[in-house]
Amino acid sequence: MKKFVLLFCFLISISCLAQQRHLTFMGIPIDGTINTFEAKLKSKGMLPNTETNKSLPFGKRMFRGVYIGRNVNITVNYTGKTKTVYSIEIGFADENQNIVNNFESDFIEGVKRKYKDCHMFGENNGPDKTIYVYQTKGFDNFMWENVVGILKTEWMTIIGKPKAEYSDLKEKIIRSVKIYYIDKLNLERKDDENASDI
Repeated sequence: MKKFVLLFCFLISISCLAQQRHLTFMGIPIDGTINTFEAKLKSKGMLPNTETNKSLPFGKRMFRGVYIGRNVNITVNYTGKTKTVYSIEIGFADENQNIVNNFESDFIEGVKRKYKDCHMFGENNGPDKTIYVYQTKGFDNFMWENVVGILKTEWMTIIGKPKAEYSDLKEKIIRSVKIYYIDKLNLERKDDENASDI
């Protein structure tokens, strides 16, 4: 009986570890083919951006929908050979800086709640942030082998100035933040696939 309990605990711990091997986006593991991933995104209400997808390079597919309560554009990146999804980019922009700040804050707080059982290490580069998510908590886990994925935010300001002949128009400033979900295992798969062509 004691062996059975130990075996059961061991299997549960392996199962938990296996479930944390890939980052998830909206509850969907960042894994599998682009077509499978697209079907799962559609079930969450995300719609393909058909017109934009016609002009995107191979390995990218864009969607639009609601994320953290805001209308966003989502780009899914996948490998060339196996078409395995390895990263997600979420773009959000608004003229109001506070609205964009709140979006980023909601994302960061959500990450802290979602990955509370994992160890996270963050870096700031000006307004941009990078968060490394590790498989378990602990102070000895800061090795690349233990990274599940990387979450990043990048800020951009777009300034639109009207031409002289349109002097009645005002300058327009748009604040933008882009959020990246990068799955470590599939990023390495992409790098291996690319290296096999060299």
